[in-house]
Amino acid sequence: MHRETSEPVTEERIVADRGAGVVFDPTWVPGFDLRWFDPAYWQKQGALRALDGGRGGVFVVGTAVGEGVLRHYRRGGSVARMLDDRFLWTGLARTRSLMEYRLLSQLHSAGLPVPRPIGGGWMRNGAFYRADLMTQRLVGTQALSAVLDTVRDQLDVAARIGVCVGRFHALGVFHADLNAHNILVDEAGKISLIDFDRGCILPPQTAWQQANLRRLHRSLNKLHAAGDDMQHWQHYWWGALLQGHAQGLKST
Repeated sequence: MHRETSEPVTEERIVADRGAGVVFDPTWVPGFDLRWFDPAYWQKQGALRALDGGRGGVFVVGTAVGEGVLRHYRRGGSVARMLDDRFLWTGLARTRSLMEYRLLSQLHSAGLPVPRPIGGGWMRNGAFYRADLMTQRLVGTQALSAVLDTVRDQLDVAARIGVCVGRFHALGVFHADLNAHNILVDEAGKISLIDFDRGCILPPQTAWQQANLRRLHRSLNKLHAAGDDMQHWQHYWWGALLQGHAQGLKST
């Protein structure tokens, strides 16, 4: 698992022309092209619906390989007002969509619970570029942030989340934005992670792993803050997650 994410794992094809390009697996999606990143293309075919979440929202589209989740990359923080969806071009291998596509391909091939990438795209304009990513939709899942108060066995779910995150950490997988919106839960309690923008493979070290957990804790704390029993949340729920995380670190 400890490879540079710029190295493709599954079969990969890049088609580029005049500053625009796509990356995809031709053995799985032979007919992929740049139009797939245009919501209007899917709307004309009656195969588009919007979902809440992400900067500017995301879309579910009906592709030949099943439902896909289409996400347009946008800036966050104070720089978003000036650049919005533009990123500085520093070479093809450093485009956000190609890097995330390759990382997801690597993680999916390793059997980790992530969506399989369908295709990544970019369009260069001078010193900047815009980018998109399409991944296979994990049907039957919901974001942890949406179901946290309704799941039946809270401590079991907390432990499952911890085990899942621990498995990723044991393999050196750094998730740059680990929060309750990027953790999915299905009806059987299976946990998956999504949105690996700016993620990478690092040597497993306690420092960055704990920083990842602190980010998740802050996200969950905001959701639990509306509840009455903060002591229960801090001691039992988060404690179950940490125990699961320790177990996950030892499972690989």
